[in-house]
Amino acid sequence: MQRTEKLFVTTPGTGHAPINQIGYLNHLATSNHTDVVTPNEDTLYNIAWLKLEKEPIVLHVPDTKGRGYVQQFLDAYTNTFKIVGDGTTGTDDENLVIVGPGWNSSLPAELQVIKSPTNTVWIIGRIMVNGELDRPIALTFQKQFTLTPLSQYGKPVIAAKNETLADFKKAVVSPNMQDAYDFSKNYGLLLKIIHHQLKKQLLCLFSTGLAWVRMRPPME
Repeated sequence: MQRTEKLFVTTPGTGHAPINQIGYLNHLATSNHTDVVTPNEDTLYNIAWLKLEKEPIVLHVPDTKGRGYVQQFLDAYTNTFKIVGDGTTGTDDENLVIVGPGWNSSLPAELQVIKSPTNTVWIIGRIMVNGELDRPIALTFQKQFTLTPLSQYGKPVIAAKNETLADFKKAVVSPNMQDAYDFSKNYGLLLKIIHHQLKKQLLCLFSTGLAWVRMRPPME
């Protein structure tokens, strides 16, 4: 997950973009496309990596006029925790605010709140394309999916600051971080215990098998 995030936010490439900004893949996928696993050949993708330590991020979803689309939200462990799209929320215009686990302040009432279990969020967006001739029309909808920091929501559009991963190392640690650390530590300890128990059982089975071979009467 961290390697994928670093690839998308620090290296140039189609669909790559800095943190809290959207990268747009403006072409249909081919067999040479490797950034997304098993990409669809009738889909335009948008990719974004969010860091929510400082503040929530607002995702604007345009009215796609009935065109199929999906915005998939994954946490820091690649678990999908929310899906927004024509099959779940419809195709009307709306603004969604993605909130990290440590955010406790008020939010504008008109925003639809999406709570993320982690401060790192990976958004994979998809919009349907009905063939190459339809791609220019689909692109006009794709570009209308935009991200805005909550502090800039409702204000005149300004150029986004290109923040890096290092800019977030000084941010407040997620309250779930200690739980995640404890889980990893305990999980590692559990694996050691399981390995030790399996080793004992295998040795026991091996010893039993040898004893059975010794005790078995010779075949006539």
